[in-house]
Amino acid sequence: MADRDQLHDAHAVEIEQGEPWEPWETRLVLWSLAIGVVVLVIGGWIVHATILSH
Repeated sequence: MADRDQLHDAHAVEIEQGEPWEPWETRLVLWSLAIGVVVLVIGGWIVHATILSH
């Protein structure tokens, strides 16, 4: 039972500490968010211009 508790504690420490992000991962997230916002704005404009204008 003690081995199981030690394994659980070691795993919990790994999850808490995590792994630092690489700079390219940060850029990827920011680009993805920016693209998502742009798509929402353009999509909203298209819906407004086509469906809601009638």
